[in-house]
Amino acid sequence: MPSNVAHVYQIGVREPFLYDDKKITRIGISDIYESKWQTVFAELKMPVYLTFDVDFFDPLLAPGTANLFPEGGDYENTLKFLAQVLIHKRVLGVDIVEANPALDIRNKTTLLVNSLLMHIISLLEL
Repeated sequence: MPSNVAHVYQIGVREPFLYDDKKITRIGISDIYESKWQTVFAELKMPVYLTFDVDFFDPLLAPGTANLFPEGGDYENTLKFLAQVLIHKRVLGVDIVEANPALDIRNKTTLLVNSLLMHIISLLEL
């Protein structure tokens, strides 16, 4: 991890991933809806870079991704959580990755990504 990165929060990662870095905190999908995380993110005073993997969502919502892991996030609770994370933060950048239109079904994932991006933009303080 680059030395200028203070900390990384991995939220909702469901696939096996081994790491041994004190700068990384993993937060499970079931954990993101607990109020204890609200205070953690509220206390963060540093700028934020948000990268959002589409495979975070349950495959029923986002079938257009190469990594289909069951029991993913839902849209409504994800938007509430993002609002809590991004409120009053200086956002350096945002990207949304892991969408694959070739695997999408009736543009469900594409529409979800567009809606997610517009919601994230609406949360940013300019």
